[in-house]
Amino acid sequence: MGKKCFVPNCNSGYRTCAERVPLFKAPSEHARFETWRRAIPRSDRALQSSDHVCAKHFPDEMACTKYYVESKDRVLLDAPKRPTLSVIAVPCIFPGCPKYLTREQKSRKSPRKRQPTTRDRPVALLVVAIQKVRKAKYSRGQQCVKHYSRSGCESKA
Repeated sequence: MGKKCFVPNCNSGYRTCAERVPLFKAPSEHARFETWRRAIPRSDRALQSSDHVCAKHFPDEMACTKYYVESKDRVLLDAPKRPTLSVIAVPCIFPGCPKYLTREQKSRKSPRKRQPTTRDRPVALLVVAIQKVRKAKYSRGQQCVKHYSRSGCESKA
């Protein structure tokens, strides 16, 4: 029995499909296997370790089609016979299924590059205002020492 794509409405691996697409076996690691099982929208049977998923269901950047190694004075660049799948790859593109089943992964910005959310903006503005007040007090030659009492916070010069 040949390899066939496990995803519903996909005919990769069948004789009727003229297009040759690489097939990837389900991962053997339990956590990754469960992630794949939950991601694939198939209700008639569950994903098994012997099942395969074709490259159509993964983002292009998840399939490695080039082999690159750099050592001392040499650089080795090779195109392997079979592409390999990234360790973090999860099937998320299901073209024959309804739109709500296809979940495209959005690229995220690093926390430093992200704009503060609307919830955080008042806090950020308050922090900036406090910093400006502190700079103004120190620039006038005043010494800011806080003394705490039960009545509240008082400043002593």
